[in-house]
Amino acid sequence: MAKSLHLRCENAAKGSGCVAGNVDTGDFYDVEMSPRCDADGNFAGVAERDAALLDALPVTGSTAQVAAKLSEGQFVCILATARAGQHAAYHYVVAIPPASVSACQGKAICKQYGQRRVDFVTQRKQGRQCSIAGNARPEGDCAQGWIQSQKLDVFANGL
Repeated sequence: MAKSLHLRCENAAKGSGCVAGNVDTGDFYDVEMSPRCDADGNFAGVAERDAALLDALPVTGSTAQVAAKLSEGQFVCILATARAGQHAAYHYVVAIPPASVSACQGKAICKQYGQRRVDFVTQRKQGRQCSIAGNARPEGDCAQGWIQSQKLDVFANGL
């Protein structure tokens, strides 16, 4: 996953020690990976209307474009967090149906946030419904990209 996000990592297989951007010029983010959407995953809800998902982190020289736009209340799985210093600046998220996460069953937060309207902008659709595969990774037409952290209500205590 680190390669698809254009990250440089000390250990790409484990997703540890990752950065995005130009460390030499100081225009970079430290990135923490959490690439599973199962009971141990990190989740959030979109807290803003028409929240843009970018196809790349906006650093000098990047050509970040809007991949998709999510509606307020959309349930998302957080696959990576980009930090500027100690503060989370962006999260790489995937919009998924809460019913696809077994840990969501019967949880109030999973009823509050759900499957909402998604506008695909530059992200190509594959013609397959979004779902979570057996490896706890999203498959199909799941909108994904980098979103500013203040546009999310992160579930700090998990599900």
